[in-house]
Amino acid sequence: MNIVRVIPLSRGISKETLTYFTARRITRGMIVTIPLRKKEVNAVVIDYEDAAKHRASIRGADFNLKKIIAIKNNYFFLPSFLDAVIDYAQSYVSTAGSALFALTSKNIISQSEILPHPRIKTYAKINRAIRYEAHILQADDRERIATYKALVRESFAKKESVFFCVPEISSLNKIADVLKKGIENYTFIFHANLTKKELAKRWTNTLTANHPVLIIATGTFLGIPRDDIRTIILDKEGHSVYKLDFRPFIDIRTFAEFFAKHSGAKLIFGDVLLRPETIWKHKNGSYIPLAPLQFRVLSNTKGKIVDLSLADAAAKRHVILSDDLVKLIRQTKEHGSQIFLFAARRGLHTTTVCNDCGFLVSCPACKTPLIIHYAEDKNSFSNKLTKRIFLCHKCGYETPVTDRCEVCLGWKLAALGTGSDRVYEETRLIVGEHALFQIDKDTTTPKQAERLALRFLDTPGGILVGTEMALPYITEKISNVAVVSADSLFAIPDFRINERVFRLLLKLRAKAGNTFLIQTRQIKKDLWKEAADGDLLSFYRAEIKERRALIYPPFSLFIKISYSGTRQKTEEKKMYIEKFLLEYNPVSFQAFSSHASGIFEMRTVIKISPETWPNKKLISILKNFSPDFSINVGPNHLL
Repeated sequence: MNIVRVIPLSRGISKETLTYFTARRITRGMIVTIPLRKKEVNAVVIDYEDAAKHRASIRGADFNLKKIIAIKNNYFFLPSFLDAVIDYAQSYVSTAGSALFALTSKNIISQSEILPHPRIKTYAKINRAIRYEAHILQADDRERIATYKALVRESFAKKESVFFCVPEISSLNKIADVLKKGIENYTFIFHANLTKKELAKRWTNTLTANHPVLIIATGTFLGIPRDDIRTIILDKEGHSVYKLDFRPFIDIRTFAEFFAKHSGAKLIFGDVLLRPETIWKHKNGSYIPLAPLQFRVLSNTKGKIVDLSLADAAAKRHVILSDDLVKLIRQTKEHGSQIFLFAARRGLHTTTVCNDCGFLVSCPACKTPLIIHYAEDKNSFSNKLTKRIFLCHKCGYETPVTDRCEVCLGWKLAALGTGSDRVYEETRLIVGEHALFQIDKDTTTPKQAERLALRFLDTPGGILVGTEMALPYITEKISNVAVVSADSLFAIPDFRINERVFRLLLKLRAKAGNTFLIQTRQIKKDLWKEAADGDLLSFYRAEIKERRALIYPPFSLFIKISYSGTRQKTEEKKMYIEKFLLEYNPVSFQAFSSHASGIFEMRTVIKISPETWPNKKLISILKNFSPDFSINVGPNHLL
């Protein structure tokens, strides 16, 4: 008889481990079925002992141990993966169960009974500790991919496997097509959109291959139990998707460091632009560069910045397309090339303000600024006629556009900002509808976007108007790219906003073969020129200087605590938090886009020195908070 400690594979269990008994043979890493709260749930065995050693304590206990119901897989998780999960959870105010739940495909767990067991090799812990290395690679796509291909071949020669991690499914197949050339039979691709049957087939083939393998997958497949994985590569390291936006808010990049340390693997972070935090850690000796970091994106693209305020003054109105951009559009048509007109937001106008009282037209449900859109007029006999509506992009609230301010009853409501619909309309007036395309969430589904993008790329003189949604579908360089209204990229306050905008502008610049044009009314902002020129060094120096002055990451670690309720309840919760975190100088504020249906969302943020983390005392305080409080260590934003 064995006493068994397990980690429930569930997000809602507050206890780290639970204890059961079984007469069956047990092994660490098994998946078992346990009774819990009148349900049967999956759990992972992390420890077990002979019951005879605890006979006296069992007899004296005031509760009855329950029996494990079934064993679903005799060995599933690698010890190194389990150790990494447990250590990560302890350091980032989570439970091992919720971390495992987030890091493991549910479709794999549900089929664990029919999946093969991993074949385990023995590696001494001391060797693993010595072998762990963390490297960085900042270079353009072409150079990074060439380096990755060499690393894969080198690993195969050593009879070692490689895990290549990508942030999004959209970029997975493209990189796979390049990396798998010549090793197609030993390359396996995993992502959440695979069917259960296909997922099980690939999992089985990966584990039974008698040869090193290249696994190309998103972060939730890091637990694939191949014990010969000795290189872990996280490409596009700066992508925000690596930080999961749901509990337990795992950062795949940080977890990969824990995993690499426990498995003795080489860890590589790569990107065109690494996060400022990552570059700063390199400067302080935490990361080793695989090659000298590239701080300038080399290309023949001509960067051009247009001052829209001068265009406004000359035209005596709010200008959408400057003379420079109109000229570029017409040249595109004449030369039979293509141009992408990027709009930061969808819709016609991104904000509406009363010029009498300054009232910002916002959603009554969640207080998000309402966007003006076209919508079908159901009362019209013609499908071509449209009406204008206010639409909330957060909660979906919509109402007809009115001309009168609801606060002062004045008639001076002004529609401001430029959405993709407005850009499309302005462009249509200049060149007509022939060879004019539009991609955004309002007008296209992903499948439609893929088809439209192919038509655009095949159309001489093609003009594409779109939001960020269009970027993955522009799979080859085009002649010209223009950012129609760059200033709206800064509409949402965020301590990472400079980095986010700069990273987006670099993506847009990379699509342009000839001209990259930026329109702005904030012409003195250095970031525009840095992006237009591909000057990463100037951007990094300015950004790190500003972050140091404001004590932002990497010079601090933010911990964000979110909670909601009625106004009274949130005030009570705020006082409760501030009482226990008083020595950490908490700052509380109302969440951006709060007040949905009478519910108030609040944030309390504390800022601590990274050198003091993990702080056992603070972690203990945070773990004692009830599940009503959502705790995010190192959040993407504070909103």
